[in-house]
Order: sequence, then C-alpha cells, then structure tokens
Amino acid sequence: MLENPDKVREASTRWKKAHPERERERERQRRLANPGRTHEHSKRWYLANRESASEYGRRRRLENLEELRAYFKRWKKENRDIVRAAEHRRRARKRAAGGVVTIEQIRQMFSTSVRRLIIASVTVGFSGSVDRFGDQTLPKIRDDHR
Repeated sequence: MLENPDKVREASTRWKKAHPERERERERQRRLANPGRTHEHSKRWYLANRESASEYGRRRRLENLEELRAYFKRWKKENRDIVRAAEHRRRARKRAAGGVVTIEQIRQMFSTSVRRLIIASVTVGFSGSVDRFGDQTLPKIRDDHR
C-alpha cells in the first residue's frame, strides 16, 4: 500500500496536466481495451444525469440544426435502399393500423403519448372523424364502447 496516497494523487494530476495529449491517448486506449466497462460507466452516468443529458442533446440539436439537416440529407442520398425499405415498412404499418377502435383504446394510446401531443401543441378531439398528427393517422372512434 502507498504510504502517502494524497501526494501520489497530486503528482499524477500534475503529470496529466503537463502531458494532456499523452493522457488523452492513454484514456482512448483504455476505453478501446474495455468497451463494456466504458459502456456501463456511460449508462450509469446517463441514468444519474438524465435531465441534464437530455437538455444538452436538445440544445446541441437546436444549435446545429442546419448541419444535422445537411448530414441527414447526405445520409439519405447515400443510403437510398435503407430509406426505401423504411418508407415501405411505414406505409405497411399505416395500412395495417386501419379499422375502428374504442374510446378506451384511444385514451390508452394518448396516455402514453400525451406529452408529445402537448409539446407539439396539437389538440386532438374525440369527434369520431379521422384526425392527422404529423405522419400518424388516428382511426375513427366508436362512441358506443365507453
């Protein structure tokens, strides 16, 4: 055991500050050698700091909106087959989702997505008609099963 761990810690900190590029490379090698440990550490940090991590992500997306749009535009152009398959799956899901549902089923769906609806400032009424929200189609609602 070390006789004076505080002095060792201070010396280590001084070395890291004096040699930042070597320390950065050493940390990179450590992360590459232990991907599972790095992933677990990141996961624990995210769970402990979920709010600040989410806020950081939102802020970063807003600050780099044009770059993100350009990136996704390039990605879609380079991966047309993947985009085409995703669009095909989306259309198939929309076709399969048709039909009539009860008020209780709609309430259950809204209870899980009400935050997204409120954030988007969209009011969806139980009028018995087909309403549209973005690319989601809400089916007709039967009032007789309340």
